[in-house]
Amino acid sequence: MLGSKRDNKLISIINLVGSYLIIVGVAILLSIFFGIFLFLKEIDIELPINYNPTLLVISYFPFACWLLWTGIGIIRKKSWARYSIIVFSYFSIFIGFVFFVTFYFLPIQKDMASLKTFKMVFLTIVVLFFILLPFWFLVFFNSKNIKHIFAPEQTILSSNKPPFGVIVVALVMVLNSLFLLFYAILHSLGMPLPGNILLSGTILKIVCVGLAFLSFYIMLKLLELKKSGWIGCVIYNSISVMINILSFFSVKDEKLLETAPFLFDGPAEVLIFYYRLFYLISVAVALVILIYIISRRKIFYKKQL
Repeated sequence: MLGSKRDNKLISIINLVGSYLIIVGVAILLSIFFGIFLFLKEIDIELPINYNPTLLVISYFPFACWLLWTGIGIIRKKSWARYSIIVFSYFSIFIGFVFFVTFYFLPIQKDMASLKTFKMVFLTIVVLFFILLPFWFLVFFNSKNIKHIFAPEQTILSSNKPPFGVIVVALVMVLNSLFLLFYAILHSLGMPLPGNILLSGTILKIVCVGLAFLSFYIMLKLLELKKSGWIGCVIYNSISVMINILSFFSVKDEKLLETAPFLFDGPAEVLIFYYRLFYLISVAVALVILIYIISRRKIFYKKQL
């Protein structure tokens, strides 16, 4: 029971993790406000990326809210919060590996000793806080005792009808399928991928049509509450998160401008901004679907009478 010494110790650790997530979320929010302050004050700082305050807010504000929301849920011992931190941990480990590989192979001149020191410090931070700590979260929050603490009240399904949330996820998969078919029809469009690869022509049509039918198939299986629908949805959205994150950071502006310049008669900066925004929205939607669908795993694996 929760009154035992072991459970009290586990609850203390859980509260500490929740507090940590809240502190990191607040720190990200403060960093956003500080970045906007620098922009408004027109302080000239050299950055390795194109500095856009609007994109800064759109990029990091949702993740700050995610951390705050999850941290509060962890402290309140909500079942959805356990699934949220599990998804966040996988997401963080993936980002950590991307950062580590990118900066590890970053060439530095021999006479720039200060940058070498910064590189080592940065890589150490990445390993500790983006890889090792999230890995511990995965082990800790997947343990049997923690599952018991976060166990929701058992609900009885009176029929085999899918819950409203599953219907919403299925609707998103249908819209995604229609979007992919629309993308395949437009001959002049290309699909930029990580590494500045641009899919176009027949290959683009085959990929889009294939993904459209796969998305539609997943939708059908979700509505039938089939295990294959759950597995397909998790894999599909996990890959979507990885590809869109890599595309956001690796696809160059020039490659984006080659994709669909005829669709937008305006400044190139605005077109690029909308592309980046599309990547972020895609990541956010896929993450929300992952958190929800993982939290509803039991209804796809067990028939509750």
